[in-house]
Amino acid sequence: MANQKEKMTLELKYREGTIGIQVPEPLEFDILKPKPVRPIASIEQAFACAFSNLDKDATELLSDLDSKQTVAIAIPDETHPLPTIEILPLVIDWLFEKIPDLLSERITILVGCSLKPPAEQETLERLVPPKIVQGCKVLSHDSKNAEMISYGTTKRGTPVLVNSVYARADYKIAIGQIEPHQFVGFTCGTKGVIIGCGGEQTIEHNHSLMFHDNARIGVLEGNPVREDLNEAGEMVGIDLSINFVMASNKEIVRVLAGRPLDTQREGAQTCAELYGVALEDSYDIVV
Repeated sequence: MANQKEKMTLELKYREGTIGIQVPEPLEFDILKPKPVRPIASIEQAFACAFSNLDKDATELLSDLDSKQTVAIAIPDETHPLPTIEILPLVIDWLFEKIPDLLSERITILVGCSLKPPAEQETLERLVPPKIVQGCKVLSHDSKNAEMISYGTTKRGTPVLVNSVYARADYKIAIGQIEPHQFVGFTCGTKGVIIGCGGEQTIEHNHSLMFHDNARIGVLEGNPVREDLNEAGEMVGIDLSINFVMASNKEIVRVLAGRPLDTQREGAQTCAELYGVALEDSYDIVV
């Protein structure tokens, strides 16, 4: 019987656990990992620092708002590890500080579910417990059945349809996580609204651009999917973007607040430094 090559078991992270892969020796391989990074010491301090540096463009509209006007806050659903339970109270307190006579029932928190079914009430209360939102409304987006507002069509032919609750708000906020994405380049920026709270046609047409050579991970400039999202976001008019960069262990390492494209670019740079690895040569197989 022929001699069998010895094998070693390589444990890789998979979902919430690990999976073993049998690697024949003496096969050469590398394990590429994100750079170690120190998380923020306090989300409250990082939040305050990010908001202290807000430019006037992101807040000038606030001075014109009163108790009769509305605010909409788009947040990601449960498939994203963002700690909304810690974040939302800070955002709501900031709004009440800026608009003292704003009524809580005039603030709507819209959970972006993209093409997934809308979240059930139990899921909503787990993601956004009633005790933390101080009487604000909490709704789940439904890309198929929710009323949409049309903003027209992008240069690449994407019909821009957005949940009417968000579209009609006088002040629009988007909260999300910036991380590498396989064809958008990096997540967040306008994606949480256009994809998270957009219509079925909007999402499907934007994603049809993913077959372009530049629609790949880590690429923003010249990426048709990302540039289409940016254009759609400008059409909708998102007033304030609050973005978070998180390490692979889900700890927050940076908080950014400002205009969507500004926070996206800064956060993407931080992400690239955290998750990017310089390679001298290409690999035959990548897992």
